[in-house]
Amino acid sequence: MVKSKNKIIELNYSSLNLGFEAEEKIIELATLCMEKEIYVSIGSDAHIAHEIDNFTKMESLANYVKLPSGLIVTNNLGTFVNKLNI
Repeated sequence: MVKSKNKIIELNYSSLNLGFEAEEKIIELATLCMEKEIYVSIGSDAHIAHEIDNFTKMESLANYVKLPSGLIVTNNLGTFVNKLNI
């Protein structure tokens, strides 16, 4: 349903702070998105200034599951704007 509706799944840094079980769920979700070719947005979900643009853990996770950069809409402004149909 997500793909047929052209939706984007958000994977964000703050979810990784919920512990190992949460990290496993995010890995499962990222893997499923990769298998189904569903676009994802990677963000920090920052609520504190020093966390803005902290994508280190999410980048590591994307590399771990071998998520293609072409499925990450936040890698490129043009791709992001295109997917939002702006």
